[in-house]
Amino acid sequence: MRHRVKKVKIGANKEHTVSMMRNLAMAVLIHERVETTSKRANAVVPFIERLISIGKSRDKMNAIRQIEKLLQHENSSRKILEELVKRYETRSSGFTRMHKIGSRKGDNAPLVQIELLP
Repeated sequence: MRHRVKKVKIGANKEHTVSMMRNLAMAVLIHERVETTSKRANAVVPFIERLISIGKSRDKMNAIRQIEKLLQHENSSRKILEELVKRYETRSSGFTRMHKIGSRKGDNAPLVQIELLP
């Protein structure tokens, strides 16, 4: 049974989905603003929230290990631990915001802009 399971399925297989989630999360963390489809955005926002809360809750070495296990990019883990933890120290959740932009020209997919809150 799927009681209270809120996973959004994207991609054809698990490997493609995981790599797409990691790449999109790294792009959002490094650039702080990314345009993507609404379905991908709904799937990646909880992943980003979890990464930032890992950086806030654990000690530094354990947080580095956990984040680099999920992202494999040293600048993203460095940015989480040095900038974003200080920025969101009073906030418990809700680190991202999504704005509807419109629709993509080719296939009319709904586009969303994901950004980290200031």
